[in-house]
Amino acid sequence: MRTFARAFVLSAALGLTAGALHAAPAQSSAASINPADYPALDDKELGHIRRFVQLSKLLPGDWSGMSDDLYAVAERTQQFQLAYMADALALVQHQYTPAYRELYRKTMDALIQKMTLPDIWESWLKSSRGGTAYSDPDSPDLTAGWLDPVARYNAMLKGYMLQAGALYDMLYRDGKYDRADAFTFKYSPGTWGNGPVVFRYSLADVARIIHQEYVDNNYEGVLCEPNRIFPTCQQPPILGLLSFDQVHGTHYAADVMPKFAAAWVRRGYTNPVSKQNVRFVYARQGTFEEPGSPVLDGWAGAWMHAWNPTLMQTIYGPQRDLYVPAFLSGAYARFVPDVNKGMLSLAFGHVAFMAAEAGDQDTRHKMLDYAERNFNPVWQDGAYYYPRSDDYKQDAAGNSHGVASWTGNVLLPLARLDKGGQFLTLYKTPWTRAELDAPQIVDIDDLVVNVSQAYYDPHKRALIVTLKPGPVKTQNVSFAVTGLGASAYTVVKDGQVQGQIQKLHVSAAPGIAWQPDGKLTVSTTLDGPHTFVLAAN
Repeated sequence: MRTFARAFVLSAALGLTAGALHAAPAQSSAASINPADYPALDDKELGHIRRFVQLSKLLPGDWSGMSDDLYAVAERTQQFQLAYMADALALVQHQYTPAYRELYRKTMDALIQKMTLPDIWESWLKSSRGGTAYSDPDSPDLTAGWLDPVARYNAMLKGYMLQAGALYDMLYRDGKYDRADAFTFKYSPGTWGNGPVVFRYSLADVARIIHQEYVDNNYEGVLCEPNRIFPTCQQPPILGLLSFDQVHGTHYAADVMPKFAAAWVRRGYTNPVSKQNVRFVYARQGTFEEPGSPVLDGWAGAWMHAWNPTLMQTIYGPQRDLYVPAFLSGAYARFVPDVNKGMLSLAFGHVAFMAAEAGDQDTRHKMLDYAERNFNPVWQDGAYYYPRSDDYKQDAAGNSHGVASWTGNVLLPLARLDKGGQFLTLYKTPWTRAELDAPQIVDIDDLVVNVSQAYYDPHKRALIVTLKPGPVKTQNVSFAVTGLGASAYTVVKDGQVQGQIQKLHVSAAPGIAWQPDGKLTVSTTLDGPHTFVLAAN
């Protein structure tokens, strides 16, 4: 584990308060602090983040760049793209730029709130009706169904919404998702129904409902549709319960995790021979739909590793050996179906993300390299992503170029951002008051600035910040720093000591000044990357 990670975990484990961290003596001079020892985002990673930001700003009803041909995926993929982008931002916030929060906070919230738009959840009424061919072989016909997307079942929406909302709650503690109307679903029919309906839920409501459904189903899983449990979709709600527990002092995940892990083994959710997971379970009949698939195995695997790495160690290798050779050779493209070709791309993306979280660097690099060569990545207004393509047939070299939006927007970016077990680390080390109260940079114009590095080292009492030019060019920028506890700091810019800055005194460092509201403002040119170190004296 690198130096910054050891320091972060140690401070969380010891439960140090912000005051104690600020009072600790500096262990080295500002000039000796090496920014390369701390996490930083490269240009492609910053481009992925900017793609998330751009998609979060689309007007309601505008899903430009997020559509797929995946008609066999319940409620399509937009809801999953939204949740996964919020989760990816949580990872970056927690482990790459913990001292820069304003952009991540507003973007995560915007993505989560999009999951409450009618486009995302209204089709639940159809899914809730079940049917003989889809949900229950013993059912005589469709049922009446129901409109409320949270009250019962629908793990594929509320489980992912809980995971993303609880991560936001853990990172920011602003009480937004404690409100009774944190998740508000408005149904305003024009030609069908008996008038407008509104469903309102807090994060606590969603956690309580999900936990109770695990209990009611003997901890075998929360149903996705009537009578169907997908083992894949059990991972995000468990992680959501874990984050909720960490903030609110409940014990939902502590109850569910060991009992669900036991049910997984008891019910045989993983085939003992192939190590593939079952596709889904008919809850009433207790029968399985087999075999598994790279889509569902990869989908489950990354999130399962974040809470049950022991099980993943036993099944990841066989799954990788079964699926990855076909991806890297392009052979998977020979199995292009007439519809839902995007499933092939989802398989590629989910397995790449699973390999990344499992720490399989060789596979991770090979799959990302394949994507770079064959999936035609683009830069657009500072964003980097792999645009949708339905060209799945093998070319003369045996490669496929098809990309689903879910894969190109967020699954492959997650494979790049997750350098190995980073979600496992996130869930093991939630932020405490020490991290929440640590210095951070604010008042950033994110159209002109990319923040590639923003990290506070509590042991050296030093803030490390690197700025890069954003898509809108400018000559000069400024930012502010809050939460500085000491009264005097040495300022280093690009490795050169600029001078001293002290409260209530004239600054000896050009372009840096204390403000009456307690913020420290920094002005700089932005002709290229610039790195600042502010170390307490």
